[in-house]
Amino acid sequence: MAKDPAFLMYYQDWLVGTAFMSFQAKGAYMDILCHMADKGPLKTNDIEKICKGNFKEIWPEISEKFKQKNHFWFNEKLNEVMQKRKKFSESRRNNRLGKKKTKQLVNNTSLTSDKLVENENENENEDQITIETKTNKKLSKKIIPPTLIEIESYIKTKNHNVNPQVFFDYFEAGNWHDSQGKPVKSWKQKLITWNSKAKSNQNKALTFAEQDELNRKNLKKSIQKEIDYGRDRRLEQEKQLKYGKDRAIQS
Repeated sequence: MAKDPAFLMYYQDWLVGTAFMSFQAKGAYMDILCHMADKGPLKTNDIEKICKGNFKEIWPEISEKFKQKNHFWFNEKLNEVMQKRKKFSESRRNNRLGKKKTKQLVNNTSLTSDKLVENENENENEDQITIETKTNKKLSKKIIPPTLIEIESYIKTKNHNVNPQVFFDYFEAGNWHDSQGKPVKSWKQKLITWNSKAKSNQNKALTFAEQDELNRKNLKKSIQKEIDYGRDRRLEQEKQLKYGKDRAIQS
């Protein structure tokens, strides 16, 4: 059996997983994955050769993406993806073999050839109708993403605390799929979620400017309190002094 020349690439997982990597590290990471897909787990010296003299700079950025067993490095996600593809290919091959055996059995039966062909055509037509029906249903449920203007207008109407450009760029980059890979059926509902998180974050923490302003107010209150306390003591002392003088005059 020929070696599988490909593996599935989940671009959203790649974008998130390599967001803080340098371009050099990303390139080396992809090269290592391709070599692992071709040859299997690699030794450390093999990875050093792939990094071409930059192993010490690159490896700290990407080492967490791999695990080691018996002195060989491997990537769990790559193994999982390739195993799924292998099972899918085997199931397709078994289906083709099953159909071939069915045709051989049909040719060896004593049934009328024309009737068999007619029944087979009917089955194919039924399968085709089923496929077309499912396809039409999928097309009818196709989601049309909003424009940036629509998002800005809705945010303004609802007075949401969400940056429309950031919201649009985030889902546009993911082809309007959420972080779990599911299509965004209601972008307005997503906006409500974003707005709720923004409010929650505001309640949890103040900005630097707000914290500085709060500190200034607290300091001002503390100083004013000291001034008021000193003034009250001075007035009390003056009052006692005047009382003493009045007593002295009376006596």
